[in-house]
Amino acid sequence: MEYADPDTRDGFGILLRRLIDQSRYATVRMDKPGVGESQGDCAKADFESEMGGWRAAFDAMPKYDFIDLDRVFVIGLSNGGGFSPLAARDHPVRGFISCGSWGRTWYEHMLELERRRLTAPERSPAEVNAAVKAFTEFYALDLMKGMSPAQVLALHPEWEKLWYDSPEPRRGLAERRRSRTCRPRRWRQHHEPGRQRSHCADRQPRPSGTRSLSPDRRHGT
Repeated sequence: MEYADPDTRDGFGILLRRLIDQSRYATVRMDKPGVGESQGDCAKADFESEMGGWRAAFDAMPKYDFIDLDRVFVIGLSNGGGFSPLAARDHPVRGFISCGSWGRTWYEHMLELERRRLTAPERSPAEVNAAVKAFTEFYALDLMKGMSPAQVLALHPEWEKLWYDSPEPRRGLAERRRSRTCRPRRWRQHHEPGRQRSHCADRQPRPSGTRSLSPDRRHGT
């Protein structure tokens, strides 16, 4: 869980706190690898290792007798909305709730974000289109051909002024998500308008494991 501040103004954080405090459902949560008391290195965790943690949480639920396993609901925020069905595997789930998620490829997702970021009063539509066209080729090499940003820029030095992130290779979607969260506030305002998110350095670790609202509430999870 990433929202330790009870006074958070982040929409996702408010949703989670209301769900935990007001829904009367038991809730199960876990820390990502390397966060809180979970073992591992969060910055180096790839998709499979992070998914393994979510699956372990599902596997652990039957040992809690106050959880009604026939009424399990899964809420996925952002990327979690796309990944949550994979975490459940063969466990029965009553329903999935997707919030602020996506229904497209990561390539299409990034191109949409780049157009939103580039669109500004000081840029003409022609300038925005030219930059997005470059990013179309950039992300094709990066996401589909497996080249690092540094390799792409070595091949196309004319794109150096467009690229704003690290030239180092990324290790998958989980790290891309962390990278975007840790970027400067100005970048996030372009990419995620209307959302306020804390810097990674401001986050406080939370204990790992499961948490229930009350052992006598057999309302599912």
